[in-house]
Formats: sequence, C-alpha cells, structure tokens
Amino acid sequence: MLKDALVKEGEITKESFTTYEILSACIWKSRSRALNLDLEKIAALCIVVGIRHVLDPPLPEGYYGNSIIDVYIELTTRELYESSISDIVKLVKKAKKKAYDKSYVEEVLRNMERMIKEDVKFDEVVDGLLFMTDMRNLAVFGSMDFGWKEPVNIKGLMFQESANNMGMILAPSKLDPSMESGVRVVMTLPRDAMAKFKQELDAMMLMHLRPRF
Repeated sequence: MLKDALVKEGEITKESFTTYEILSACIWKSRSRALNLDLEKIAALCIVVGIRHVLDPPLPEGYYGNSIIDVYIELTTRELYESSISDIVKLVKKAKKKAYDKSYVEEVLRNMERMIKEDVKFDEVVDGLLFMTDMRNLAVFGSMDFGWKEPVNIKGLMFQESANNMGMILAPSKLDPSMESGVRVVMTLPRDAMAKFKQELDAMMLMHLRPRF
C-alpha cells in the first residue's frame, strides 16, 4: 500500500524501486526517531546484498553458503529526519548498486581477509547503526521440504548482542490469510522505543495513505 501511495504522489515510479528499498527507508527513519538519536551524530544503514549472481568467476556448483556483501549509507540524524522517504529510497537503491561493482567487491573482500588475518576486534555497536536484511527469497522459505511438506511459518533468529541493530524482512506466515501478499518485519528495541517506533510508522503510513482531495 505504501509503495502504491508513493507512486500515486509521484515521488517514485513503481518499476524503479523494490519493496525492500521502500521498507528499509521507512524503518531506518522511524527507528532513528524512536531512539531519539543525537541530531549531530551519524546514523548509518547497512544493507546486506546478495552477490551470488554477479560473481565472476562464479561460485562452484553445489556451494550453499552465504554470498553477501555489506554496503552502507551514512547521514547525520538531522539529515535523515529532514529527508523525505523518496529521497532515502533513492539512496538505498544507489547504495545497492555499489555491491554489483567488481572493484568494490574486490576491495571489501581484501579488507575482510586483512581483518581476519589481523584478528580485528570491533567495539560495541552503536545505536545509530541499523543492519537491514531481506530473507523472503531464501529457498528454505518456500520450496524446501524436510519431509513434512513446505514450511508455513518461519522466524529468524538473531544474536542477542546484535539484535538491537538488526532489522529482518520475512515472508508472511501462511497460517494467517490476512497477511497474504504482505511482509513481516522483525525488530528488537527497548520497550519504550518500540512503542515510539510503532507511532512513527503509523504516522508515516497515515501521511502517505490518507485520502487526497
């Protein structure tokens, strides 16, 4: 519904932007507001992009591990607040394209190898960082049969230390017909921030979905 509303308003074209890109923009902005982040600090969105289909040479047949790369968008919290959803959506799309650039992929892989060799340790993840991943298209969510037919509902698990910085988009549960054609979003936030997060999303939906006269 939100995607269709943005198209109607002329802010985006339906063919140009994905559900993931629009959801990521809405969630990033609403989460930052809910956490009441410092306006002058950096808010960063980490986009997890699958690159299996663009690798050259390709992965060996039968490889079933992850084939992903991270790309980042950084804005001050103030810039994020002042940006429209369509502006943020365009930034998400532009960032995703970087993951398909061979030189960018090679640079990231070199850095990963270096960090593994040097056993680099990371400080605690800050509130201003959000990882967004889309798990709707994993084969296990639709076509895998472990002997008791296809799954009807799957939930993602997160490490406790990173859960507050992770957003996960999942396919709708087949147990609930009202969710057909929709998506589920898994988020972990402090209790008071979660209530504010819902308010921010509801307000955003109301702004874009209310009737125009």
